[in-house]
Amino acid sequence: MREKYKAYARKNFLSTKGFKQSLNFIRTYFSLRDWKIKHPPLLAILILTRRCNLRCEMCNLWKYKNNEMSKEEIFRLVNDLEKLGVTTISISGGEPLMREDVFEIMNYVKGKGMFLDISTNGTLITNSVAKKITEIGVDTISVSLDSDDPEIFDRLRGIKGAHDKAVLGIKNLLNVSNNKTRITVNILLSPQTLDRLLETVNFLSNLGIKNIGFIPVHNFNMKKSLSFSECQKNKLEEIVNKIVNIEREKGIIDNTEKYLETIKKFILKGERSRACGAGFLTVVIDSNGDIYPCFGMFELGKKIGNIHNLNIKDFWYSELYETLRLNLLNCKECVWNCQEELNIVFDSVLRRKNENIARKPGNKISR
Repeated sequence: MREKYKAYARKNFLSTKGFKQSLNFIRTYFSLRDWKIKHPPLLAILILTRRCNLRCEMCNLWKYKNNEMSKEEIFRLVNDLEKLGVTTISISGGEPLMREDVFEIMNYVKGKGMFLDISTNGTLITNSVAKKITEIGVDTISVSLDSDDPEIFDRLRGIKGAHDKAVLGIKNLLNVSNNKTRITVNILLSPQTLDRLLETVNFLSNLGIKNIGFIPVHNFNMKKSLSFSECQKNKLEEIVNKIVNIEREKGIIDNTEKYLETIKKFILKGERSRACGAGFLTVVIDSNGDIYPCFGMFELGKKIGNIHNLNIKDFWYSELYETLRLNLLNCKECVWNCQEELNIVFDSVLRRKNENIARKPGNKISR
């Protein structure tokens, strides 16, 4: 994710939006150093729908349907995020391509000059869908393909034939790629996919994918099938080290080395030591308008408000939200790439802020 932000800022630095995004990074840095500077979230994730055509073993979102915001409500939300100063929006789900008006929403975001990222399972990307995505000018699109083995992938994703459809979706994107839309394929690092991670990287590289990312499974529901055995943990360190070497030799891994090391520590020891910028750097808005400080809290169902009951700009800068942010500095729940890669960028100032709060006399922030 970090490379996406940097690429956008470099490409568009002389434009109003590109300059504003670079300025937001600077404002965020000095704000975290306790300067009296306000800054907007660097990333807003919009969950357009919880509907999905797959039944993934590690995801329960599709089980809990809610009332989706209308297209007009989403447009108003995008307007409000623009007023707040947001320059980067990621559209996700569920499966966002299941919304009938998804291309109108994409067009609206791009019409605001914002950086637009789409996260999808890829199975609905026909040739015509791929053409629309590139014509709209989507900046980055992330597709999930967890294994080169169709049997492993289909079993993990809960639908027979999902692998073939996802691979076809990736090929359709590659066929219409104009080098303006950056294509990233993410591999879920799970007990089911571990043994064939390197083969999957080779498979994707041979397809023509130049950006391959890894996301560790987050077993919030403590499913036995998603828990790594001791034998698998012993293999993990060696495999992740090989992935690091692939990045150094070929430059095709989308994650930073620090993030890959974080994944390893999180799976092996269930730990993360870095301070978290959830609520400072990110915001997530569910399909019904519920607000979450980050994707991890969204997955855990810990909402903090709803856009229908408040002004998001006022809420972002409120004392209530500031207290919540400070509490999350010490959160250890997850290492989602959308949050953790940004945490790595601001690691030193987040850590210092967390240490300063802990040392304050009469500190009321829960730890």
